[in-house]
Amino acid sequence: MITFASFFNFDFMRKLFFTSVLTLISFVIHAQSCPDDNHPHAIDLGLPSGTKWACCNVGADAPMQYGEYFSWGETAQKEEYTFETYSYCHSDNGDYSNVSSLDWDFLGEDIGGTQYDAAYVKWGEDWRMPSLSHIKELIEYCEYEPMPVDSEIKGLVFTGSNNQSIFMPAGYWVYLGKLKNVFNTRQNILLGYYWTSSQNMDYDYFYNVGYEDLAFALEFNAVPLEYYPHETIDNVEVCEYRLGGMNVRPIQNVTSSINMVQKDATSSSKGIFTIQGTRISDDARHLSQLPKGLYIVNGRKMAIR
Repeated sequence: MITFASFFNFDFMRKLFFTSVLTLISFVIHAQSCPDDNHPHAIDLGLPSGTKWACCNVGADAPMQYGEYFSWGETAQKEEYTFETYSYCHSDNGDYSNVSSLDWDFLGEDIGGTQYDAAYVKWGEDWRMPSLSHIKELIEYCEYEPMPVDSEIKGLVFTGSNNQSIFMPAGYWVYLGKLKNVFNTRQNILLGYYWTSSQNMDYDYFYNVGYEDLAFALEFNAVPLEYYPHETIDNVEVCEYRLGGMNVRPIQNVTSSINMVQKDATSSSKGIFTIQGTRISDDARHLSQLPKGLYIVNGRKMAIR
């Protein structure tokens, strides 16, 4: 907490100043990552897998907008997010108060690129929800900082090793309530929640009932460092109830890109190609010299790990 006495502490004010400047610089870099205002863009953060992240959320027209909220596996925003309104939760007797007695539809361990993927359905086959592995890679290989105190919209700026960045607003989430309630809440509780495409396949330690009701999500604290100079992401493997409404930040659907490239780089097209179809080498023996990532080699997909 900033007190009146803090303003007479030179070291404190110097740290406050440089923290704000660095975060603003990161945001400026992010703004430069988008080539124009025709969003969304696929931003290359220099990740080992080659994964490109969208510059904005599903339902948003620009990076500084929250976008829409989705229950896990649903592809449309709702007015209310409860057990009763979740499409894939059922009660034999109509009583939803006893969570352990509810039946949950299994949609798949990973719903990315399926009919249950909000990014895939809303934006098309070139996009999908990120899996838990994609989230882990984003956190491991990017620097991330909250926006400064005077920012209109709070969130985290993720900056890759190539100095390209994305901004993820802290939109909170809707749980056992109406969508309209989150509009005021997110201004005061600076937490970001983003669904992954990965369902929790372990035991539900909350209600002692199994894994069917939980999916993995990215949760982060977006309180500016001036107020809360602590870790912004405490736990990568956060599980939440699938019925909750969260934002979705898509990634480029590599499978779609690979399929398009494979139509051109058939078995008769010898050599090494990127998944975008750019020829790297005419000799497949050069594959071992390339950095980690996905490639098309003699018409077939291969991964360098």
